Amino acid sequence: ADKKLVEELLPLARYIQARYREGRRIKVRWLSGSQPYDAILWSSGSLVERGGVPRRIFVEVTTSVHSNDHLKRQLLHQRGGSFGVKGIHQSGRDIVSKPHVFSGGENAKDLAQQILGSLHAKADKPYPPSTVLIVNCTTNCLMLDDEWADAVEQVRKASPRVGFREVFILDMLMSHTTTLY
Repeated sequence: ADKKLVEELLPLARYIQARYREGRRIKVRWLSGSQPYDAILWSSGSLVERGGVPRRIFVEVTTSVHSNDHLKRQLLHQRGGSFGVKGIHQSGRDIVSKPHVFSGGENAKDLAQQILGSLHAKADKPYPPSTVLIVNCTTNCLMLDDEWADAVEQVRKASPRVGFREVFILDMLMSHTTTLY
């Protein structure tokens, strides 16, 4: 239940907060199951009546994390913490965590690769028309505003094939959000 809250419902709520405004009321139906989306949003109001916003959209939520994130969580559970995902590796049955120093631009590059990986994983799956993809990013460390902007720009320059109405990228920790069309 906690996993669904953190990975789906909180990002969905953040997306709705970003889209709710005068002229647009939104009703939400969150779904738990094997359908190719996590929620349906019904909009009403003058923005819908004037054709600026569709009446119904589907929403798919995905999480973007470093490939070592599961090791970090395992160390947190076993030992109470780690140095972070970049300094972790498996050595036999042991998980080894060493400090890692980020060099200029590395944090943004890592995040951009995570986001692109999430987009690639969703690219060939069949989604209904008017589906929005929410990419909930778990960053490797605190992401400063300029690092976030740099990561987003790297994603844009990569021109990923995206079959969604929009892609809403967010970092819940620092409240960064960006929309790609």
